[in-house]
Amino acid sequence: MDLDKFKNFGQFFGWMKASPAGIFIHTILFKWYLIIAVPAVYIGYHFLKGLENTGILKRVEDHLTSYLETLVKVSENCTPLILNIYDFYDCLGRY
Repeated sequence: MDLDKFKNFGQFFGWMKASPAGIFIHTILFKWYLIIAVPAVYIGYHFLKGLENTGILKRVEDHLTSYLETLVKVSENCTPLILNIYDFYDCLGRY
């Protein structure tokens, strides 16, 4: 297959319309996009928008931020103690 004739996206899928099998594949892909992909993006957007309006997304963000800050403190302070397991475990208990 010569790749020079596939310079852009439209030319790459142009071969599909040349045969009945290609038309069938093109139709299946196009229908999948319309039936599945577009509504999934629409529903996902409104789902996340609803979570944001109810404040659930903010609470999740606050929890993740808190846990990541704790993780940073632990990694900064407890990493030098990793060779002594008892001191390391005690350091983990402080955070």
